[in-house]
Amino acid sequence: MEAFAILALAITFLLRYTPFLASHLLFGPFLDNVHIYGPIFSEVSRLASSGDVPYYLPNIGTGFPVFESPHFCILYPFYFLGLINYGGPLNSLYTLTYLTLFHLFIFYVNLYVLLRCGTVPPWAAYIGASVGMLARNTELYASWITITASYAWLPLVLAGGVLLLREIEAQVGIIGRFVAALNDPRDPRYIDHSYEDVLRQRLFQISCGYEDANDCNTLRSDPALKVACDRFPIVGKDLASQPTMSRAENAPRRSELYRMGKALCDTFLASYDRPPKAILLAIDDTEDEVHGAQQQALFNGYYDAYCSLPLHIYEGQSGK
Repeated sequence: MEAFAILALAITFLLRYTPFLASHLLFGPFLDNVHIYGPIFSEVSRLASSGDVPYYLPNIGTGFPVFESPHFCILYPFYFLGLINYGGPLNSLYTLTYLTLFHLFIFYVNLYVLLRCGTVPPWAAYIGASVGMLARNTELYASWITITASYAWLPLVLAGGVLLLREIEAQVGIIGRFVAALNDPRDPRYIDHSYEDVLRQRLFQISCGYEDANDCNTLRSDPALKVACDRFPIVGKDLASQPTMSRAENAPRRSELYRMGKALCDTFLASYDRPPKAILLAIDDTEDEVHGAQQQALFNGYYDAYCSLPLHIYEGQSGK
């Protein structure tokens, strides 16, 4: 059923956009695309084909930093598509149109996957993902996707990333070990968010780059994060807010912090199939420069800046 639904989505996409391609239409044939993006992509393709790494183009205008272009950003999962031969500026516009269509298809597929993660049945997820595809004015707003297409995948790739983290954590089990190390003194009758829910939300947010507890106020209703925390994406109850998260972070006593440290060691040791003969610990600090009156930030003479100096501990032989 799953394969048939995805196949139906692909067929619907082809039926929707094949006439558009057959008419040799373009998404957004603006002057900035002809005179800026076309030459940029052509020059990048030429440099890449000659074996150079195109980080910066000094001959385009006053100089163009390629690494700032989303199509060539290292965070862009399909960046290699930007290194094909675009030819002249006009050919580049056609290539951008094909790339835009590719992004649109990835967007619809990921929308289908996101709906399925929310326990929506396959055919209902297919209909939901097809609604935007069948809209009459798709080509009208898609002209702007020529420039911003590279960002269209970002929320859904991050959504897929946090769902992948959920599966990895389920195998590692570190959150369960943390919860077992904590003592929850709260009255169960008045608890909306268990320590397991709070820890899961906090760890997943940090892993996705949202390390500030204030981000909880924005992300507590994020569909992907809610699914990763075993809640329905839309109708499910929102996750913890910043005050709840801050109270949970400051609640553990020293004895609980010690048990959490042991939980980390247990997780590390459990990662080995058999006990190693020796363990080599590599400990190093990393400068994290701060701005403003940040808590526990001190001046470091070596780095000549106010910073936090967290310690990183790795196993020197395996890299864990």
